[in-house]
Formats: sequence, structure tokens, C-alpha cells
Amino acid sequence: MQPNSPSQHCLSCGGKLHGKYCSLCGEKVLDKNELSLQHVLGNLLNAFTFAESKLFKTIAILFKQPGRLSLDWTEGRRVKWMRPVAFFFMLNFLYFLFPMFQTFNTNYYNQVSGQNYSRWIVPLAEEKRSSLKLNIEEFAKVYNAESASYAKLLIVVFVFIQSLFLLLIFAFSKRFYAEHLAFAFEWSSFNLLVNAILLWLLALLLFYISGWFGINLNGMNDNTYSLIAMITNMAFMYLGGRLFYRLAGIRLILFSAASVFILFGSLLAYRLMLFLVTIYTL
Repeated sequence: MQPNSPSQHCLSCGGKLHGKYCSLCGEKVLDKNELSLQHVLGNLLNAFTFAESKLFKTIAILFKQPGRLSLDWTEGRRVKWMRPVAFFFMLNFLYFLFPMFQTFNTNYYNQVSGQNYSRWIVPLAEEKRSSLKLNIEEFAKVYNAESASYAKLLIVVFVFIQSLFLLLIFAFSKRFYAEHLAFAFEWSSFNLLVNAILLWLLALLLFYISGWFGINLNGMNDNTYSLIAMITNMAFMYLGGRLFYRLAGIRLILFSAASVFILFGSLLAYRLMLFLVTIYTL
């Protein structure tokens, strides 16, 4: 609506106005004071504090009741928390804003030597390197820069792979695919927050403190972080499976154990896809 408009009909849909809002489309009648700088700055402040409040509430419920975020979203209770998709992309932004673990951005040397499929992709990598006439160090540098940019875009594919695994496990249930997808977004948000961001900060703190006391932490390697990821994921899926999927007993235990295979299977498929996209676009 335009400010001070004498019209009794909505300027967006033509519906008759009742009060300050259109009863058909919800359009608000615009008051001239809403265009003032004071009002605009007030809206910005309210939006920031509201979003901040929702963020902390969402993080708290993620730890307190795994599965609640996606359960409430699928059942229509969506005011209290951030949407699972929005929460995921916010954490995704933070993850790529800082140089943390290379969980989703696998470098060249790790791709060609540290994955189950490495021996199958080496010929592709060598063929591309030869066509670009670069030595290994130069090619790795070019590859890593390109891979980092694609990793930010393709990480959402990782969530969809997880959701397909969940759909397969619960193929005979009456749940919609969107419900599995919502849970996959919450699960991936948990991994970004706990096993990427917080674990990275904890590792920095431990190495910093160990320097003060002369403690050697060189024994902490990828196997250590993988073990932590396995334990935290099984705990999340046990609690989340009980709340969101209503599992109990042996089915719940098997589901939480299977989550480790879903996680690493999805990660393997994602890394292979990332490699292929990066190689064929160099």
C-alpha cells in the first residue's frame, strides 16, 4: 500500500481492506511514518535482536532435544526456532568463513591418496594435470582453490544424500520425503556446529594450553577426530531417533549405529562428487 492512500482496497490484490491488513493476501496498509529513518532503524534493531534470540534458542534446543527442531517444523510449530534449512545455511556460512577442519573441502592430496575411491580417480587427475601442463604442486594449488569454491555450493548435496539414506531406511513408513529432509538438515547442522566449528575451537584451545605446560598433543590425528564424530553422531541419532522417528528398544540402537555408516557413506559420495565437478571444470 502507498502512504496515506485513501483507497479502501488492497493495492496488491484488490481485496477490501478491514483495518490495517488485507483480509485476502495480508498486505499491510503503509503509514507515512514507516518511511522515516527512525522507524527503519528501529525495524533493523528489532530484526537483529529477534533473529539473535531465535538463533540462541535454536542452538539450545539442538543440544537439549535433538530432533525437536525438525519435529516442530514438520508438525507446524515454526515460530520458536529457526527453520532447519535457514539454520543449516547460517552454520554453513560460519564454517566456510573460517579455516576449520577440511571435512567438506577435501584438498587434492587427500582426494588422490586418502579416500576409498582414490585409486580410481588418479588417472583422471593425471590426465587433467597433463592437459594443463602443470607440475603436481601447481596443479594441487589450482585444484584446491577451485574445490573450495565448489564445496560451498555442493555441501547442500551432502544433506540430500543423507535424506535419501533416511528415506530408504524408513521406506515403509508413511512419512513424506520432506520430513526426512528436515531431519537431515538438523543432523547436518549438528555436525557443522559440533564436529566442525566447536571441535575446531576446542582443538585450538587444547593446543594453546598444552604449549603452556609442555604437553605433546601430536597423538591427536584424524582418527581421534573421527572417533569423536562417531560418538557424537550416535548420541545425536539415538536421541533424535527416539523423538523424531518415535523409535525405541533395539530399533533405536540399530538406527543410531547405522547413522555412522550413513554419515561416512554420505561424506564419501559427497567428496567423490566434489572431485568430479572440480576436475571437469578446471
